[in-house]
Amino acid sequence: MKRIFRLGALTAAVLVLAGCASVNIDQAVQDANDSTTTFTGGKLEFSRTAQQQQARTKLTNELLGKPLSMDDAVQLALANSPAVQTLLAQSWSELAQANQAGRISNPVFTFERIRFADELELGRLLSFGLLDLLTLPQRRIIARGQTDQAKVQLSANVVEQVTQVRQGWVRAAARVKVVVA
Repeated sequence: MKRIFRLGALTAAVLVLAGCASVNIDQAVQDANDSTTTFTGGKLEFSRTAQQQQARTKLTNELLGKPLSMDDAVQLALANSPAVQTLLAQSWSELAQANQAGRISNPVFTFERIRFADELELGRLLSFGLLDLLTLPQRRIIARGQTDQAKVQLSANVVEQVTQVRQGWVRAAARVKVVVA
């Protein structure tokens, strides 16, 4: 009986600890940089710390201190655009949701103590979803597909943002040439 309890406790511990993995947004951003390198030049970055934001501000000031080329405009948008940072944060959320879908829900532990006159009754219960456990392999496959889809969507959204910046730069440059001529 003790052996069965130990084996059950070990299995439960492994399942609980297996659900503690997290999403690596830096790897997802690097994958987006690799797949869209002709658009981003590898300059896509998700700024989460004060140091990263200071570096972005410094780069913005440097770029705005000189006439903007098309590549500089793209770099400026990638470094300073709240829309791009929001896009990366939303992608992180989608990746986390997809990753979570491939895991079982947390087990529930219940402890109760009932005292009636001289009697003391203790109740303990550890439960988890049996259906979650049975469908886990298929849910992991689906979650991997959703994660891959979220990464591709991130790359597509980055390409769309860069394309809009390039189109805006061309329109602005055309207006300047018309005014000058």
